[in-house]
Amino acid sequence: MKYKVRDADSDSQRPSDMGLEEKLERTIRCSSVLIISLAGCLVLLGVYTAVLLITEHTNPPPCLTEACVTTSSRVLSALNKDISPCTDFYEFACGGWIKKNPVPEWATSWDQLAKLREQLTVDLRDLLEAGDEPNSPKSVLKAKALYRTCVDTEPPAEPGPADAAAQRGQCQLDVGGGGRTRATPPGTQRAGQPGASDPGLQRALLAAA
Repeated sequence: MKYKVRDADSDSQRPSDMGLEEKLERTIRCSSVLIISLAGCLVLLGVYTAVLLITEHTNPPPCLTEACVTTSSRVLSALNKDISPCTDFYEFACGGWIKKNPVPEWATSWDQLAKLREQLTVDLRDLLEAGDEPNSPKSVLKAKALYRTCVDTEPPAEPGPADAAAQRGQCQLDVGGGGRTRATPPGTQRAGQPGASDPGLQRALLAAA
């Protein structure tokens, strides 16, 4: 008959090995939970980023330029917030502008387009009445000259002998004998200068001669 001798050292190490195995299992479980939670957070972050990109692409950010802000302010100032839009939408949308911009006495109707047209006329008049600048385009200078010609309603003064001589030199006219005038041939007269067919100019030239 054989007897098995129990080792006291092995019996004392078995509980410690079981404790290490339990700690290792708990560590593995905790690590698995953390990894799964981290993966879920990454998935949620990806979905949130995708939603933000899609929203930004479909709905662009609001315009914050000076023109957009000015237009928004004008629209808000035209509202009449004392009226409910469900009751009278026209009064709600345009009531403020109507109160601030009554119809002028000289107009039968008045709206934003008419106001802008009137402001454009005033700005154009200020531009045409301003002095000539050296760097202005030729078209602007010609428009200013034409405007000054149209608004100059005073009759020209009778030219004196010196003025008549100057005009004669500009028109390239020669006063011959016998009180007759000889003009330059047709087609040689310079553009923008009075011609010899002007009776007043002929009288002035004859008087200067």
